[in-house]
Amino acid sequence: MVHWVRPDQKIQETTRFKFTVPEGTINYRTWGWLSFKKKLWNLSSSEGEFIGTWKARLYLDNQFLAEYPFEVS
Repeated sequence: MVHWVRPDQKIQETTRFKFTVPEGTINYRTWGWLSFKKKLWNLSSSEGEFIGTWKARLYLDNQFLAEYPFEVS
């Protein structure tokens, strides 16, 4: 699961993925995306909520794994 956190610290969206990792696998790579379900493409009225440092908070089986910041400008 990924929580996509806006610069104002509110969660914009939560993305859930289901996958199976083969037994014996030490490293596994996957990816996720933010789909902007809440009309992010129309920034004119609320641009300040979206410009700045975002965070992707990653969870596996509801256990926090890591947080990755990224910039939207």
